Amino acid sequence: MVGRIRLLSDLSVTSRTSRVSHATTIRSVATLTDTLKTKTGLSIPILPDAVFTNVQRGSVLAATYSIIQGLFAIVTGCFDIYSLSLAAPGSSHYGFYLFSYDFVYSGNPHVRNSLMLFGGITAFGGVCLIITSVVLLQGLRKEIEFRMEPWIWCMALFTAWRILIIIYSSIVNDMVFAYHVVMCLLWLLFIAGNIFAWLVVHSFYHELCEVTRLEDVARVKMDTMSTMGFSSRPTTPGAHGDNELIYCITTHHTRGKV
Repeated sequence: MVGRIRLLSDLSVTSRTSRVSHATTIRSVATLTDTLKTKTGLSIPILPDAVFTNVQRGSVLAATYSIIQGLFAIVTGCFDIYSLSLAAPGSSHYGFYLFSYDFVYSGNPHVRNSLMLFGGITAFGGVCLIITSVVLLQGLRKEIEFRMEPWIWCMALFTAWRILIIIYSSIVNDMVFAYHVVMCLLWLLFIAGNIFAWLVVHSFYHELCEVTRLEDVARVKMDTMSTMGFSSRPTTPGAHGDNELIYCITTHHTRGKV
């Protein structure tokens, strides 16, 4: 953030070619938020903080949390595929096993195959969640908005997917077995954590978008002043206004500093 403010303060003495204004790319997440508010009148809540810390540190914690959840999704998804294939109706196994496969669904083959497919998709979603979390950490370190977007989309889709799977698996599986009960409770906790983590990262994303918008306003103003012949002056007539913009950016982003 210091580098961004320093860039604004140096615009009055740098060459005109280094001050060429460029429009900010409209981000997909910001567009979705505006569209939702326009069509439904509902706005996604923007959190001022992450309960016990600010949204920037909270976003780092959210990325770490999603990596752990991604690993959990890979392990449980692969285990579901393994257990369903191993305990197929009519199969015979010999030897010693650490646990019984009585909890595994063994009814309709189509339902069985769907559970295996969903386990594979969940494991793939866990891999995507880990990859996007690493990209998110890089974006948080450099404060780059578009590197945060893959995680925002991935977490939203993964959470919606797990809600559907929890409902489906709770219907088709026999909930008298401890394994299904524990998995259902764990994923309900994960879903609640996902929603909160998504809101934290989404809030910080919008803070960065607002900071970028203010920076672009300052760049456009300084470029306009340079075309009017004021670039050679140590202090331009618009310097006071630019200082106000810089102060607004600094004040707006204070709670996001690490």
